[in-house]
Amino acid sequence: MAVMTLSSRHARAIGYKAQMSEAGVWLALGRSVSSWEDELTPPVPDLFATDIDEILGFKAVDNITFVRPNPGGHIFYLGDYYEPISDSQAGLDLSTLLYVRFVIPVNFMVGTYRQVGIYRGLIPDIPVGDGPPYSLLSPQQILSRGSLDIYDNFSPTTRNNHQQDEYSFMLQF
Repeated sequence: MAVMTLSSRHARAIGYKAQMSEAGVWLALGRSVSSWEDELTPPVPDLFATDIDEILGFKAVDNITFVRPNPGGHIFYLGDYYEPISDSQAGLDLSTLLYVRFVIPVNFMVGTYRQVGIYRGLIPDIPVGDGPPYSLLSPQQILSRGSLDIYDNFSPTTRNNHQQDEYSFMLQF
């Protein structure tokens, strides 16, 4: 079987990061009302999905950066440590890892949810005078959700109005 070269994978990571930066990246929490058939065993995510259900709100990305493994790094993800690196260093390393981070503040997206998704190219429905920068949107403030790039299903999780939560993803190309 043929393989995709490291330089090609790095080029895809650069392109995806540029798209995310240009089009905007938003986190959504969903499936806030309907239960899974078995709440302890949520369904496997569907590769053909284009949206998540019953969205509580949208939060703009806080950080998109290339990273590399480093036992002394300060980013801990799924049992490993990473360090952020500049785009130029990522080019030298041919990095294929992008770290994407969202921080949801208190009093926003409060409630129970069973899905998390990352949307690219979301178009807010905000009056011109209220335009950028905005980072928190309700579903009613969305003209178009754009493309659902990544999502996951899980058992019910509840956010209270006094919680600040962080959601992070490691994307490998």
